[in-house]
Order: sequence, then structure tokens, then C-alpha cells
Amino acid sequence: MTEKRYLESEIGKELDENKKIVLLSGPRQVGKSTLAKKFLTAKNNYYLFDNEKFRRAWTKDPENSIADRDEGPIVFDELHKDRLWKRKIKGIYDSSDRKSQIIVTGSARLNIYRKGSDSLLGRYVPFQLFPFSVAESAIVPSAALGKQTIKFSWENLLQYGSFPEPLLKQSESFSKRWSKLRRDRLVLEDSRDIRAIQDLNALSMLIDLLPERVGSPLSINSLAIDLSRPFNTIKSWIEVLEALYFCFRLRPYSKKISRSLKQESKLFLYDHLPIEKKDKAKKLENLAALHLLKASTYWTESAQAEVELF
Repeated sequence: MTEKRYLESEIGKELDENKKIVLLSGPRQVGKSTLAKKFLTAKNNYYLFDNEKFRRAWTKDPENSIADRDEGPIVFDELHKDRLWKRKIKGIYDSSDRKSQIIVTGSARLNIYRKGSDSLLGRYVPFQLFPFSVAESAIVPSAALGKQTIKFSWENLLQYGSFPEPLLKQSESFSKRWSKLRRDRLVLEDSRDIRAIQDLNALSMLIDLLPERVGSPLSINSLAIDLSRPFNTIKSWIEVLEALYFCFRLRPYSKKISRSLKQESKLFLYDHLPIEKKDKAKKLENLAALHLLKASTYWTESAQAEVELF
């Protein structure tokens, strides 16, 4: 994938100028590892937590586990699976005379993951990488509502999805299979990294029910009745799915925050392919909501503006 991602310049600035740790989170298979590797000047500065050899060395002695690194940025991929990852990264960063250029990637929201671990406050900058949009490399406030260079057409995004692999391959059968495998892995593997969910069949059924509720006020009570599970259980599962970038909710706008919190939010998906093909209006609304969330998140994280989407 050679397409320039919209976060490249901001990440480069934080690494080179501000010497901050970059926490790069986003949905699984959105291109985080590919983007992070673009900043490497030495191949052996890439460390994947799923690699057994590195994981064992990291558990015993974090500093020694990267003793073979060369000069330049270091990438730690999926490091959030280690319960004490923040404390260990903090130690590596603070012990460096020149403040190591570090990128940490993860498929869960790194800024909220493992809340009990040591804080990295003042040492890191969080970025969230979203799927492709119509104008991928020019998401700036001044051009948001004006004429932009089209990178991907609405038609292709609707048909093949917004994620790099299926979109660039442009095969409808491949896109459907890819989307299903991604959902299966989210249920069987990713959810366990965040919370001990025993009833995976019920979680899978919840995921199957959500696409038909896209664009509508989400009633957790209705889902609880449909799945014959307690309200608080369904609520916690929705929060897990949000942390894993399966779905997101948008609150209705109100001048009074308390009133906004009491009203039901609308639900949308990061991958709209599970929505029925006949529901084109839902797909369009979902894609528009995701584009707007991507833009508003980027403007806030890059300090161009404080933006919240409703």
C-alpha cells in the first residue's frame, strides 16, 4: 500500500520536533503497522508483541529486549497486550538521553487501555488511524466542505468497504470474506484482551444484531431483551466493542450536557460491509458519519481545533 495516509506529517512532527511517544490506535487491519513502519530507518527496530521470542525477552527485561536496536525510531506493535506496557515504555523513554523516538500501535484505544498502569502524561501524543475516506491525505478544516481531490469514490467505498486491503483489491467476494474473518477474530481473540467474556456466542449474536440498528437510536434495553441478558452486561459489551473499534456512538446535540447524556445515541460501524446491501441509505449514513468522525478526531488530535461530533 503506497497511498499516503493523512497522519504521516503529524506523526513525523511529533517524533522529530517534539520527541514525544506516539500512541497509534485504530481498528484492526486499518494499516497501523504499515504506517508505523514508514518511519523506520532500521528494520530491526520493529518489535511485535505477538512474536514469542520478543515477548519472553520483554517480560524479563524490557531494556535488554531491544538491546539490538539501531539508531532511529522504534516501533512496538500490539504492545497493549502486556498489562504493564505503559510503565515499561515510560522507563525506556525516561532512561534515554536523547529521548527515543517511539511509536506504539494497538487495535484497542491505547489512551484508555489498562487504566491501572502508570501514566505517560506529558510524554506521549495519541493518534487514531481511521479507514480510507474520499479525500485521504487532505483532511484540513479549511477544505472540509470545499472542493477536494478525490482519492476513492463513494461507489467503491460503499461496495468494497473503507479498509485498505479489500478496498484496494476491489473484489466484492473478497471484501465479504475479509469482513467476516475480521468479525470472527474480534470475538474469539481481541475481546479477551480487554475483558474476560465467557459467553462468546451471545457476544457474537450481539455483533450480528448491530448492523440493522445502524443510524437509529440504540436501545440497550431492547438488545438485552433480544439476547436474554442483563442490561449492564449488554452495556459493558457495547463498551468493549467501542474500545476495539467495531462500532461507535454519537450523542444527540444539546446545549445541556445532562440532557444529551439522557437521550439515546445513534450507533455506527467502522466497517459498514455487514450492513445489508439493500440498505444503501444506511450504508451512506454510516460512511458519512465515519468520515466526519475521522475529520473531527484528526483536527482535535493535531491541535487544529477542538471538535466534537454529535
